Amino acid sequence: MKHEEFLHNIANGGPLLCHPVVMYRRDIVLAQGGYHAAFKHCEDLDLWLRLASATQMANIPERLIKYRHYLGQVSKRHATEQQVGAAIAYEAWRMRDAGKPDPTADLDKLPPSEELDAFFGEPGLAARVRAAVTNGILHSPIALRDNGFDIIVHHIGEGGSHRGMWRTVARLLKLGEPARAAPVCRAGPQLMAAPSPATPQVTVALAVYNNAPYVGEAIDSILGQTFTDFEFLIVNDGSTDGSGHVIDARAASDPRIRVIHQQNRGLIASLNLLFAEAAAPWVARTDGDNISLPDRLGKQMAYIKADPRIGAAAGDRGVDLAGNGCRQPRCLWRGLALYRCALPAAHGGLFHSSAGGQLAAIGAGIGRGGSAHRAILHFLGTAG
Repeated sequence: MKHEEFLHNIANGGPLLCHPVVMYRRDIVLAQGGYHAAFKHCEDLDLWLRLASATQMANIPERLIKYRHYLGQVSKRHATEQQVGAAIAYEAWRMRDAGKPDPTADLDKLPPSEELDAFFGEPGLAARVRAAVTNGILHSPIALRDNGFDIIVHHIGEGGSHRGMWRTVARLLKLGEPARAAPVCRAGPQLMAAPSPATPQVTVALAVYNNAPYVGEAIDSILGQTFTDFEFLIVNDGSTDGSGHVIDARAASDPRIRVIHQQNRGLIASLNLLFAEAAAPWVARTDGDNISLPDRLGKQMAYIKADPRIGAAAGDRGVDLAGNGCRQPRCLWRGLALYRCALPAAHGGLFHSSAGGQLAAIGAGIGRGGSAHRAILHFLGTAG
């Protein structure tokens, strides 16, 4: 990653650097004031955002460390503080990028969220921070038990997105926190309205593991669909390449996106989790390195509505980025199949050791498998 790409990723929520392996020029870091005490637990991010305007930043495309995931790591124990600091660091960067003074420059401690609008002199900034933090901590058991919970309730109470929040109530009850579940319900009484007229027709399901170069474009292709009645459920399966940052940035700007961050469990477990968590009766699978054409969901929904026997439907071909047809000879295209969500429950979870083949067999055996016979996908021939 060259400096221009680094700047682009800052502005668009893309991956930056792997903090435990960065090598710095000492004089430049000291000239920028070193690490700022106010950004505890996200001190590297704040430093990178300041250095980006003073020097060239780069990322060597080589694996240099083994990164350990465990329950006691800082990003889990201090998830709320880290997410709050990161959101404020990005807001401070936007101020500097716009040529305005950075009010965080001499702080030893960040102000509470309710004071951020006045502190930055920008109405609505605190609400943006709370929205970003909510998306980052919604699935963190530790954050749901600390002051992250108060941020979530505040976010809902000020008109933030309610989509999927009833699942947070269920998580709080599962964690043995009924006293915390009640305020969430009071902040948004409609949260517990499980399937209702507002339930989306489709859940788009995306399992991501280390797709940082491509996942942003894959997400954008879904958000740009002509058929709009969907939720977008994404599982970040313990990515280590910055995919999670790309996903969270998109989620902060579109309430249809719901993100689950988890330790790496593998593709099969992630797919079954997506089907278990889906709110809609139909699930459209997509992959993190492919681009859905704008009318993909519309064509699939029109096809399955014409035949109620259909339990799974795809397109029989995609096109590569040059516009050439790409046929996949076996069953359905796994990355663009649309499934009836009620099917998995009767079969112990759709996905076993051979995800695509198993699912196609279930679709054909219970309901009926179908293909729209249209190009509805851009296929990226990536090495992974």
